[in-house]
Amino acid sequence: MNTPDEARWARVEELAEEICRLAPGQVSERLSQLAAAGEAPTVLTLLGTWLTLPAPPTALSAGILLGGRYLLREKLGEGGMGAVWRASQELIARDVAVKIIHPALVTPALQARFAGEMKVLGQLDHPGIVKIFDAGVHNQADGTLIPFFAMDLIEGQPL
Repeated sequence: MNTPDEARWARVEELAEEICRLAPGQVSERLSQLAAAGEAPTVLTLLGTWLTLPAPPTALSAGILLGGRYLLREKLGEGGMGAVWRASQELIARDVAVKIIHPALVTPALQARFAGEMKVLGQLDHPGIVKIFDAGVHNQADGTLIPFFAMDLIEGQPL
């Protein structure tokens, strides 16, 4: 298998998010449909691997102080790469959204991609784009490192 490019990773993430919303009995049917429709073998292989990843450790739950600064309050959403939580920024008592990478996906390549996303978002300044306040790594008791960044919490309907 060739190393996937950014477009293939984006397709894997898109499909993983779609498949995660399906009932367990529908997953193999959807994978068969994708194969029959000519989905790239690289994407299907990566998707199959992605679907076998373990669930995030249960240690991430409401009440956890992430990175020593953000009290997780409620999970707002979850996708193929991780989750977004409503959190309280303890030091200044404001609500923020915190994006966290799925611990099983933390590889050097994904950390670099995540760091790139943080840098790009951190430099953007536009009323239609959320602002990044902070970034860091949460070190769980078992030694698992979980990259995260904190951003504006935008109330409303999910897109």
